[in-house]
Amino acid sequence: MNVKGKMKDLVFNELTEFPLAADFREAYQRVTQFLQTYKARPVIFDKRIRLENHIGELQLTDSISLQDFCKNPKGRTVGALLLGLGRHPFIDPNTPEEDLYLEKSYKLNHHGDKKEAIGLASAYLNDTVCIGFESESFWKQIEHGLEISDNGLGSNFETVLSVSNSHHFKLQVFQEWIEFHQPVYLIKTTLEINEKRISLRHDHGKDVLLKFSNRLTKSPYITEIVNSLPFNPKCRNFIKSTDANGLIEIVLPHTDQGLGLIVQTTGRNIRETEKIAEILEKQFS
Repeated sequence: MNVKGKMKDLVFNELTEFPLAADFREAYQRVTQFLQTYKARPVIFDKRIRLENHIGELQLTDSISLQDFCKNPKGRTVGALLLGLGRHPFIDPNTPEEDLYLEKSYKLNHHGDKKEAIGLASAYLNDTVCIGFESESFWKQIEHGLEISDNGLGSNFETVLSVSNSHHFKLQVFQEWIEFHQPVYLIKTTLEINEKRISLRHDHGKDVLLKFSNRLTKSPYITEIVNSLPFNPKCRNFIKSTDANGLIEIVLPHTDQGLGLIVQTTGRNIRETEKIAEILEKQFS
């Protein structure tokens, strides 16, 4: 399967080809918006777009393919840009992704009609995102439920993202997708050890927590010991919780009271914070 952190290909959503544009003018608007969307893509995406067939065969109107569009002086420049982006096939041959594609069916409920969704299937199997035309209001939404059926043995639904305008990249659901798929780059604090503040409640066990806090401040990923935790005598996990804002709750399970504390780290999102938590557990538990 696609490795998290590697650059990914966008996949063309062939279902957005229809309804076809009414005329050359509408086709031109469709192509230019597609290119604007493509240019706004985050750096995690490669320059090529996966398609089932050669991109020149893409139909824009009843009588105009992308190849025809490029022959028109008015469409030559933008058409040539789109023409150079295609890469096929949708799914690489002799791969686990191809096996899964052949073993199951992938359909989208489009206005009550279940349609085979090759592009969405490819995006799902390759853990990436579709891109397509905003050919109708249906594609103004970014999330689409892909029905995956296993030869009549049952089915399940998976959400696949399909972008059709540059605004889609700014939506919360897409930002969450990006956060999950980008490589984790941890940053280290510039604070010296003696500059890191330690704040603990005057509870029983403060001496134990203070000693442990002084050890924790040696980590380059910890910026502050925020406070003591309430006693957690039943907790047996070193890491009690992590938060997207970089806060980590730590418990000392070897203590009878379940002494614990809250630390502020350099984590900027949940994945970074969880990675720092793993490091702290290996180093200090």
